[in-house]
Amino acid sequence: MQLLTDRFSNEKQCDGRGYCGGTFQGIINKLDYIQQLGANAIWVSPVVENTEGGFHGYWAKNIYKINPHFGTGRDLKHLISECHKRDIWVMVDVVANHMGYPSGCCWDVRCNQTQYNNFSGFTPFNEKQYYHNYCQITNWTNKLEVENCRLADLPDLNQTNDYVQQTLLSWIKNLTGFYNIDGIRIDTVPLMPKDFWKKFGEASGVFQIGEVSNQNTEYIAGYQGPLTSVLHYSMYYALQNVFQKKMSFKNIQRVIKEDQLAFKDASVLGGFLDNHDTHRFLNMSKDLSLLQNALAYTLMAKWIPIIYYYGTEQGFHGGGDPWNRESLWPYYNTSHPLYKLLVITTNIGKNGSMAVTLSNLPYKNAVLKNVLDNEMVECFEGKLSVPIKNGLPQTYSIQEKQTSGSYRMFTDGIQILIYLGVFHFLNV
Repeated sequence: MQLLTDRFSNEKQCDGRGYCGGTFQGIINKLDYIQQLGANAIWVSPVVENTEGGFHGYWAKNIYKINPHFGTGRDLKHLISECHKRDIWVMVDVVANHMGYPSGCCWDVRCNQTQYNNFSGFTPFNEKQYYHNYCQITNWTNKLEVENCRLADLPDLNQTNDYVQQTLLSWIKNLTGFYNIDGIRIDTVPLMPKDFWKKFGEASGVFQIGEVSNQNTEYIAGYQGPLTSVLHYSMYYALQNVFQKKMSFKNIQRVIKEDQLAFKDASVLGGFLDNHDTHRFLNMSKDLSLLQNALAYTLMAKWIPIIYYYGTEQGFHGGGDPWNRESLWPYYNTSHPLYKLLVITTNIGKNGSMAVTLSNLPYKNAVLKNVLDNEMVECFEGKLSVPIKNGLPQTYSIQEKQTSGSYRMFTDGIQILIYLGVFHFLNV
C-alpha cells in the first residue's frame, strides 16, 4: 500500500500544498486499517528533512535528518518495528537525483542564476562542485540532457563526482541498516546513469524498485539489472487503455509478451493503477465497476501488486498534483464497497487459487476464449466453471458455438473479466 505520510492520519484540515500534519505515529495508529485490507507491505514517502513546502518528501534539505514534521528517528524506528510485528514490510521512498529548492525559489517562483546556484542551505551537498551546471530538461529523448540537467529547476546532483557518489552510497547503506528498512522505492531513475544505480542498489542491501516513467517496455526493462525491479509503467498505460478507454484486452496481452522478452524477472515488477504522480482512476472515469475490474486484475496478475494508493479504497477521485494527494482523514470507512472488495480479493490472492462456478449466464451454448492465453472453456445451459489462480486472472472474449463445432464471436466487442465468483461485462 502506497501512502504519503503527511496525508495519511491526522485530524487537521488540509489545503493541498502545505503540510497537513500526518506523522509516523499517525500511521501506527491506523495499522489495523491497513492490515484488515490485506496489505503485507507499505511504501512511505521520503523521510528526510525537506525544504519549505516539501510535505511529499521529494525536496531534500538535509539527508541526515528525519523530517521533523513526520516525527523523530525514534518514531520511524517504532513505526517499522510495529509493522514487523504484524508481518508488514516497510519500503521507504528515496531520492538520489536532486535536492530541494534553494532558499527563496520554488516550482512556481522563478529565481536568478545566483539564487539557483546557492547551495549553502543543503547538507551535505552545500557547494557548487557537487552539482551539474544549470540547464533544464527540455528533450526527454536526449539521454545526456536527461542525466545532466534539472527537473523542474531542482538542483541536479552530479553522481560522477566522487564525493557525491560515495556520500550517497554510504547514506543509503546506513539508512536501510539503522532503521531496519525492508526495501526502497527510488525516484526519477532515468535521470542518473545505470552504473550508479548498480552501486546504489548493492549499497542499500535491500529490495529496490525504481520509477521509470515511460511507455516503452524495452526501455523500462533496461533498468532491471542495475536495480532489482521497476514500476511497470508500460502495463499501467495498457491498463488505462483497457479499463479507461475500453480498448481491447489484447493491449494487456501485448505487454505480457513484451515482458517475457525484455525483463529478467517480470514477477517482481510493481503493478499499479495510479499513484501520487498520476490522476486517480476515478478522476478519469466515474464508473466504479471499471475500477473494481482493474483492481482485481492488478491484484491477481503475475507481479507485485501495489494495489492501493491510499484513498483508492475510499473512492478518492482527485486529479493532478496536489489534488491526487488528498488527506485520508476522516474517510476510514471499512464498509466502503471498494474497501470490502480489496479485503476479499487480497485474501483470495494469498490463498493462491480457487474454483469458480457461475450460473445463470445469458449464454446457453457458448464458449469463452481467454484473451491472454487463448484457452477456451465451454458454457452449458448458462453454467460455467473456471479456475481463478493468483497470477492468472481470467479474461475472456465471448464466442457462440455453431452446430458444425466451429466458433464465431458472440457479440462484437464484448469481453468478460471473471474473478471471485463475479463476472463483469466490458463493452470495448
